[in-house]
Amino acid sequence: MAGGVACGAELLLLGVRENLVAAESAAIAILVVSLALWLHQRRTVQLRTHRSQLPLAYCAGIVVGVYCAMAPILATVVSEDLLKMALLPALGVAGGCFLAWLYARPYVARTRALADDDPSGWPALPPSRARHREAALQARRDWLSIVARDGVMPLIWSRLRMSEDTTTTPAFPAIDLSRLTGTRHSDSFVETAASQQVAFDLGELDSASIGVSGPRGAGKSHLMERFCTHGPTSTSEDLLILVAAPTSYDPREFLIHLFAEVCRSITGDSAAEGRRPGPDPVRRRRRGMRIGAGLTIIAGFAVVGGTLLWPQLNAATAAVSAHLRALLIAGGVTLTCTGLIWTFVLSAHAERRAPDSVADAEAVAAHYLRTLRYQLSLMRGRNALLSLPAGFQFSEGTQVQHTEQVLTYPELVARFRELLDMIALERRHAGGRVVIGIDELDKLGDAQAAERFLNDLKVVFGIRGCHFLVAVSEDALTAFGRHVVDIRTAFDSAFDQLVAVRPLSLEQARKLLELRGVWLPDAYLWACQILSGGLPRDLLRTVMNLATDRALHNTTDMPTLVLRLIKDDARTVLSAQSRHVSALTSPQAPAAARWIASASEAPTRAEAWEEVLSNAPVEAVGEYEAAKALSQVRSYLGLGATLLRTFADDASSGLPTRLDALRSAGPEPVDRLTAARAKLAAEPEAVWAAINYYRREVLGLEPLPEPQ
Repeated sequence: MAGGVACGAELLLLGVRENLVAAESAAIAILVVSLALWLHQRRTVQLRTHRSQLPLAYCAGIVVGVYCAMAPILATVVSEDLLKMALLPALGVAGGCFLAWLYARPYVARTRALADDDPSGWPALPPSRARHREAALQARRDWLSIVARDGVMPLIWSRLRMSEDTTTTPAFPAIDLSRLTGTRHSDSFVETAASQQVAFDLGELDSASIGVSGPRGAGKSHLMERFCTHGPTSTSEDLLILVAAPTSYDPREFLIHLFAEVCRSITGDSAAEGRRPGPDPVRRRRRGMRIGAGLTIIAGFAVVGGTLLWPQLNAATAAVSAHLRALLIAGGVTLTCTGLIWTFVLSAHAERRAPDSVADAEAVAAHYLRTLRYQLSLMRGRNALLSLPAGFQFSEGTQVQHTEQVLTYPELVARFRELLDMIALERRHAGGRVVIGIDELDKLGDAQAAERFLNDLKVVFGIRGCHFLVAVSEDALTAFGRHVVDIRTAFDSAFDQLVAVRPLSLEQARKLLELRGVWLPDAYLWACQILSGGLPRDLLRTVMNLATDRALHNTTDMPTLVLRLIKDDARTVLSAQSRHVSALTSPQAPAAARWIASASEAPTRAEAWEEVLSNAPVEAVGEYEAAKALSQVRSYLGLGATLLRTFADDASSGLPTRLDALRSAGPEPVDRLTAARAKLAAEPEAVWAAINYYRREVLGLEPLPEPQ
């Protein structure tokens, strides 16, 4: 529209060139129309990067209209030579600078908006790209979390660390339960001996297969996410992949899945889907509008220039017509030379890129990803046709089709190792590393399935520059430790290192809660740490149960809260053990079930549980399952009676004394009981030593009789 207005203005001026007054009036009229269009568009057009701004096509039309209007106006007050030699070129340069400023203004505003610290000032994106804004917001939140965790929070802890609660009966504080739920990767990781060992191995070893062992809830998955996903311990050059082991295991299918995940991590999401990203309709529409506006402006200038230079164009056309053959020959020679030069440049460029393209891991990964997702077919055909004058025709055709066979398992292994070797070489040159984590192997059906999985998986271990982290069960740690007595297992032969994730110590448990913004008095922290067995997941759950009980019953009394906590825990444990023993068919199972039922009915008091322990049945020789269940229940009741003696009995007189004794003894007694709780399931007999040590050294009580 603006280009048409400018062209109409210039044509009108040319038609009334002999009458300057009429030309001036027409130019002013065109200027008024352009300004009216500008005011109309100013009210209707709102761009995201500016409060208001006209499209460049309208601005160009206004500038051209002003330029055309100024020529007849200035012709009445200045000489023709001054107008042509100075004023009109100056006006043209000023108009071009003005258009350049208008064109650059949105980009300057967008750059300033992108540099804004407030996300509300960031430029809006079309719906098709809304996920990019969400990604930027999430990156900003992660950055703020890391700054708060590693920069601000240590300063606050050093000044606002909760002082020791010296009151006789410490009160349980109000806690925001949302801080205890969910996975908070960036601000809840506590450094342990296991994480330090893994970080050392990944940094010092060229290649390593590391098993991560520990009980469920000990933090194996959190440790895997720490080193197998991008975060504070990684760089942009690292290739980090974390996959979950399947519960129903098929070696070929899992290798294809792992192979595809590695390819996707290199090629990106678009290549992972096996197709090129489709065109953005919004961007295509905007590009069309910009091209249309530019063509309109070019057409306007062409019409204006053609009209002004019409005599010269006619003379040039006549000259060209007189030497048309020579010009065509010269044009053909020019095009031929240009094509040859272009071909030479492309060939040289391709030769320079050929060595790099062979070693381009991204291209190789994209090819492998297509072969993993699709079965490729190649068809070649050849046809010949002979026509005779009388209308006879003879034809012959052949077709050859090649279909790629499905890769066998050894071929998959060979190609996967080749790709990993190529990736590791590229990453090493850039200072990066390749870390592949396989989580939840400990959740396979049985130990034999886990060993078969490792036997099939270890064929891809040992590639220089590649590190594998595999989460395994505690049985793997036991089997790995038994290789010193010549008992070889799949766990021993598959791993270079086996790192044990131990239960949290008292200080580590305190730090975990503080990282989530939860501060507990020492007495509550001791009780929760012992009942959780030092497992991070159970620690958070225990604290949440205490906070929930405080809110529901509106009480902050420690003996009451701890008594309810132990009572709920005992109900869950004894009920599960009773069902397990009742399902056994051994001769001792009925007596064991009756004794566990009597323990469930006993009051939740230390004296009552100690009396139940004195009436425990004798373990029968040869009945492993029933004997193990009895041993676990006895150890649990002994630990529970000791905790009741410490935190829930004689609240009016003995509690402050016991808490002072426990505080003066340091963290060792609490860590001993925490380790004892963690051993209840696998080593119940080892619990009694810690229980009796605590009762004798801290509480000053008689030790409980150990089972015979």
